[in-house]
Amino acid sequence: MNAVLSTGETVAATFLVGCDGGHSTVRRALGLRLEGETIDDEPILVADVEIEGLDRSDWHLWPFAKGGAVGLCPLPNTPLFQFTSKAKTAAAGVEDAVRKATGCRVQRVAWSSIYRPAVRMVGRYRAGQVFLAGDAAHVHPPTGGQGLNTGVQDAYNLGWKLAHVARGGPDALLDTYEAERLPIAAAVLGLSKRLLQKRSIKRGDATNQLALHYRSSPLSAGVTLGSLHPGDRMPDARLDDGSRLFDHLRDGGAIELVTPEGPRILIRPDGYIAHIGSTRFAEYAGGPTRQISAGPPLNPNGRCAYEG
Repeated sequence: MNAVLSTGETVAATFLVGCDGGHSTVRRALGLRLEGETIDDEPILVADVEIEGLDRSDWHLWPFAKGGAVGLCPLPNTPLFQFTSKAKTAAAGVEDAVRKATGCRVQRVAWSSIYRPAVRMVGRYRAGQVFLAGDAAHVHPPTGGQGLNTGVQDAYNLGWKLAHVARGGPDALLDTYEAERLPIAAAVLGLSKRLLQKRSIKRGDATNQLALHYRSSPLSAGVTLGSLHPGDRMPDARLDDGSRLFDHLRDGGAIELVTPEGPRILIRPDGYIAHIGSTRFAEYAGGPTRQISAGPPLNPNGRCAYEG
């Protein structure tokens, strides 16, 4: 397969992943549509602004500002804040809207854009050797910060599977990308829509996305252990040698956790449980598994008893 870049260069590739946003060129080339709806006819203004004298240690929000909520989020490693509000709120200009909310002066507007909140997604993530991820596959309103979280998870889920297939693994593994991620994107879109319609700024278990699972995936098998099911996100734990499980997951390889109760927990490269049982997996996803000891018994929450 050949891909022509914006520079005019042609690149030959076995796989192509479209991570090119809501106006995805890759998606359009595949003939796939973002199906859904616009859920707010009032446009929203987003701008990156530099503000004199505004504290950068917190995200500032005025949910009941006249004309609509105003938000200012400090952007890490920059002098900028990201400003968001209804476009009508900033009709007189970003500078005026910021001054009314904060009393501070805008020194610079680095970038601005207007959009209408929508919930839309594709009906499939794969077409032959081409895949979609992130905003190219699903677009969210900003409520709850769900779009970025979901897109990063898309990429990680697909990444380790592509790596395995590139090393000679079965191509069928790539079909599990859509099987696992599409239902989650659909559910998260519903959550984003509800948060926008309720004008909610609360965060909790749902928006943290730590309870997402792949229990119905063909890659999930075995028995339950306490509250842990195959397909669940593996929680952190302090291990027999004093280290933490998440530290061992940083290199992206698979891990086999041996528990004192006997069952082994096979953890995928993306941190989800592939298998719980007595089977020994010397290899997974095209590489050797690292065997580590869980130390003390797991409590009913699926965590090491003395985790802290």
